[in-house]
Amino acid sequence: MKAKNVRVTLPFLKTLEDLNIFQVRTGMNGKPSSYVQRWKVGDTLRFLTNTKIEEFSTIARGNILWSAGAFTSCASTMPISTRGGRYVSIADNVKGMGFRHPIDAVGMNSAHFNFGRENIHTYFSHYETQNDLTLEKKKVPVPQPNQNVITIGNDVWIGSDVSLAGGITIGDGAVIASKSMVLKDVAPYSRENA
Repeated sequence: MKAKNVRVTLPFLKTLEDLNIFQVRTGMNGKPSSYVQRWKVGDTLRFLTNTKIEEFSTIARGNILWSAGAFTSCASTMPISTRGGRYVSIADNVKGMGFRHPIDAVGMNSAHFNFGRENIHTYFSHYETQNDLTLEKKKVPVPQPNQNVITIGNDVWIGSDVSLAGGITIGDGAVIASKSMVLKDVAPYSRENA
């Protein structure tokens, strides 16, 4: 899916409010409060063309809109391709993992896959100049599972400071403890590092 941007306008903000898509977590003390707008006119939000956000959900951090089911409450900026079920609770500082070096290759250093890096480019330039030749450089493929969809089932609770690998599925009813690093699928109704 292709990522798109949307510029926040007053009608857009009104639509979010009318659809009960919340921008801020409120009522943490048990007392109800009115609708609070976090995004301002002119802000830019990013989303995928197939993003679906259900009513009564809360995306309380960041400017990325990801697919969230009804009654989901998220206090983190999730990767754009995240697909969340209903009744999902995500604490603060939960994030997708970053760039993955080619751990299955002969070498994992940038010299094998990114010839534009400052030290690698300079080395090859010097070598080619000194030897009056042009090298044919073949990159090692660098698959990026961190860019794959993170799928979160229904009624999942993810604690704070959790890192999620791309391409994983977290089953219905699972609990992910704070500070966990989740590298593989989590079975339904299981406890990860809890």
